[in-house]
Amino acid sequence: MASAISTADLVRAVNPRFVFTVGDNAYPDGSAADFAGKYDPTWGSFKARTRPVPGNHEYHSTPPSGYLGYFGRANVTNAVDGGVYYGYDLGKGWRAYALNSEVSMDPTSSQYAWLKSDLDAHPGTHFLAYWHQPRFVSKVQHGDRADETAIWDLLRRHGTDIVLSGHEHHAERFAKMDGAGALDPKGIREFITGNGGNQTYGLPSTLHANSEFANGYDYGVVRLTLHPNSYDWAFIASGRAFNGSSSITTPSKSRVLDSGTSATNIINP
Repeated sequence: MASAISTADLVRAVNPRFVFTVGDNAYPDGSAADFAGKYDPTWGSFKARTRPVPGNHEYHSTPPSGYLGYFGRANVTNAVDGGVYYGYDLGKGWRAYALNSEVSMDPTSSQYAWLKSDLDAHPGTHFLAYWHQPRFVSKVQHGDRADETAIWDLLRRHGTDIVLSGHEHHAERFAKMDGAGALDPKGIREFITGNGGNQTYGLPSTLHANSEFANGYDYGVVRLTLHPNSYDWAFIASGRAFNGSSSITTPSKSRVLDSGTSATNIINP
């Protein structure tokens, strides 16, 4: 729990308007007891401004009853089809989509239909999206999700700038890509933020194509700062890390490990 406390401390220090989680919020089973005993004492202090998504550990029960009970069903579903995915406005011309990789994301799914309708209803908007299992990732334990290609390309066609995921326990940043993984100046930049508190996995000997930054050692968070026509990012270390056998304290607390800025994709009003 000390490592989750260390990343929660970073969030409090940044004091953001919104907090995203990218699933597997409460180990090992996403149960009511896990949320009460592990999530609430750490990240629970900013629950009111947290906009979560579920992971595969929340889906150790279907529906994810611990997740729905803790965050409140009305807060993590949408009113159109009742699915466990939703959207909300961030301000400065941005809208976020909290999607669900634990249910179907293919073009015939309810989630895809809901997302397409909502994207179409918000022209002239910058978009970011996040879900648990990543489309692209440098694999140690979990690899690419090819079945997410269609939803990635749907987002790309609407000018989406950012996708965030977890599942693989490290931090990573990619260049802008299309749904097939090709470099694309109008594509989406993906961030992996799977280093929030459970043990990290390290990194493979060879990183995924178009990976531009990766860290499999430090616990930390990613800070996004959104502007009307650009965004900034920073991966911030918590002062805790996993050395392959145990979690340890490091001298890197609050150190920025990776940062940058990017113009947004051009949008058509």
